[in-house]
Amino acid sequence: MIAIRKRRLASLLILALAGIPTIQLAAAPRDSIVGAWKATATLADFGDIFQPNHGVRRRVAWVYFQQNGDKLTGHSQNPRGNTPAKLPEGQVGWNGQTEFSLIRFSNRMLLIEFIVDREGRKERIRIDAVLKDDKLLGRWRNLTTDGAEIFSGEWEAVPIEIPPNDLIVK
Repeated sequence: MIAIRKRRLASLLILALAGIPTIQLAAAPRDSIVGAWKATATLADFGDIFQPNHGVRRRVAWVYFQQNGDKLTGHSQNPRGNTPAKLPEGQVGWNGQTEFSLIRFSNRMLLIEFIVDREGRKERIRIDAVLKDDKLLGRWRNLTTDGAEIFSGEWEAVPIEIPPNDLIVK
C-alpha cells in the first residue's frame, strides 16, 4: 500500500513538473466523529431587554469523542481562555472538563446529553447535530428535568488536530 502511494505521488510530481494538468480527487467525506473538535455554542445576549441592539455570545470548547468497543464516549474541555479569573460560585474547583452522559451517532446524526447543576437544579443540556461537509451543525438546548426548554442556541464543531493529552485536565 505504501509503495503504491509513493508511485502515485511520484507520478503526480512528474506530471506537475512537466506542466501537465492533473485531476484532484476530492477526499472522502468524514463518516466518524471520533477525535478532537473545536465546538462553538451561540446564544442570544440580552443584557437589557430595553436596549436597541442585542448581540450574541459565542462560547468555544474542545470536544473529544472516543470509540470504546461499540460505545462512544466523550467529554468537553473549556480552553483556558474561556475560564474567568474568578470562577462563579458553584464552579470553584471545576477543572473545565464535562463528561457526556449520552452520545449517539448514526446516519450522520449526533445526539449528546449531559447534566449540569445550576443553582441547585439539575438541568440537561442536549445537542442535536448533523455531520455535513466535515462539520457538525446543529442546536443545543438547556432543558429542565421534565423536558421544558429554558433556552437554546446554535452549535457547530469542526475537526482539529490536537493531541488527546491536551484535552484532558490533569
